[in-house]
Amino acid sequence: MKLKKSIALGCVTLFSLTALAACGGNNNSGSKNKASEGKPSGEQVFRYTEQQEMPTADLSMATDEVSFNTLNNVYEGLYRLNKDNEIEPAGAAEKAEISEDGLTYKFKLNKDAKWSDGKPVTAKDYVYGWQRTVDPKTASEYAYLFSPVKNADAISKGEKDKSELGIKAVSDYELEISLDKAAPYFDYLLASVSFFPQRQDIVEKFGKNRSLQWTFCIG
Repeated sequence: MKLKKSIALGCVTLFSLTALAACGGNNNSGSKNKASEGKPSGEQVFRYTEQQEMPTADLSMATDEVSFNTLNNVYEGLYRLNKDNEIEPAGAAEKAEISEDGLTYKFKLNKDAKWSDGKPVTAKDYVYGWQRTVDPKTASEYAYLFSPVKNADAISKGEKDKSELGIKAVSDYELEISLDKAAPYFDYLLASVSFFPQRQDIVEKFGKNRSLQWTFCIG
């Protein structure tokens, strides 16, 4: 979680900057110090050009490939997919403790996770983001993905309040998720954009003005 980026909505071309490790060492000397071989010789910058405008930077509203690709580069959820498409911890410090019936997930969060302004990513950011997405007032097209989560379907239908969603901040760095039904694929959902954390203060400040430049992500 060391990406720190900003995205200017409304731009035709979007640049994503990431610090990469440089390859090789200093070749000016005839003899090399073996201990330094393969270590970075300096910072390099990778520039990625997107060929079309990013429709939204709103995690609850994103449905298109361009938005998903960009948001995946500047946010992380509890889990991420590695190069082999296997689940590994990201916002979580380790994989969840899962009850025998598969209905309860207990997470310890990564205390090193920071937002781009340096504030810590806490359990309440996940609670807020999930509640916001299933809230029928948000009208998220992907709210149905939360169907395995306790009360999610009833909340989306307006039958229950979003506060009854099966996600609870036990402490700043402990998160508990309750499901209505066991879902073997649930780990993979946790690695998807719709399940990423959201900062309530940022959403409330910028959420209605999509022409503004947002600085977000976990650093």
